[in-house]
Amino acid sequence: METSLTPKRRPFFDTGMRPEHVSFDDGCAHVRVFPWSTFLWAHWAYADVDTMELRFGDWAVVLIGRNLAPLREAIQQRTLHGIRARPEFDDEPGHDGDVYATRIIFGDPHGTLPPMPAGSPVTSPDP
Repeated sequence: METSLTPKRRPFFDTGMRPEHVSFDDGCAHVRVFPWSTFLWAHWAYADVDTMELRFGDWAVVLIGRNLAPLREAIQQRTLHGIRARPEFDDEPGHDGDVYATRIIFGDPHGTLPPMPAGSPVTSPDP
């Protein structure tokens, strides 16, 4: 009998059956909770599979992480309930195959947050 030595991918995000809200915790300063009813779109590119941008009303949420395909599926199915950035996982052994965000960036077009870091992938909203 053949056994697989490939470690199982552990998802470091929460899902639920049709949650009304989704929370994003940047792990350092902000936790934002958005109703799924305000979800407009998501974008990820094959050239940068470790980054995805989501839009909730006027707010942009950028997720940067590793092995994000299962997270993308949870967003497509609107079963994502919450995720917290875990930058320390990049430096810890044993997380190579896991699904996690290393950074979560919030983009606020109304200017109520501090300016976005230089080089941020968040774009301004369409007019």
